[in-house]
Amino acid sequence: MRKPLAAGAAQVDRLVVGDDAALTWEPKFSCKGFQFAGVSRSGPVSVTDVRAVRLQAAVDVVGEFECGDEVLAWVDKATARTVLNNLHGIPTDTPV
Repeated sequence: MRKPLAAGAAQVDRLVVGDDAALTWEPKFSCKGFQFAGVSRSGPVSVTDVRAVRLQAAVDVVGEFECGDEVLAWVDKATARTVLNNLHGIPTDTPV
């Protein structure tokens, strides 16, 4: 098996399938920060659909920022997305 391009074993999910029955799988108690995902397989197995599910805590928006400068507006939106991506119960600087 090819070595995964991930930051440690905690960033890799493995599923071993013993028969050819259709299977839907979703990891439990797992949160990973990623930009790309890869699927590898061996044997007579086909993968027909892979989907990532975005998770974030339910938080209220309490303000707005508007600016005519496109760069500053982008930085504001990127900052808000980053905070939401890392907010899973306890605020952290990176996902687990």
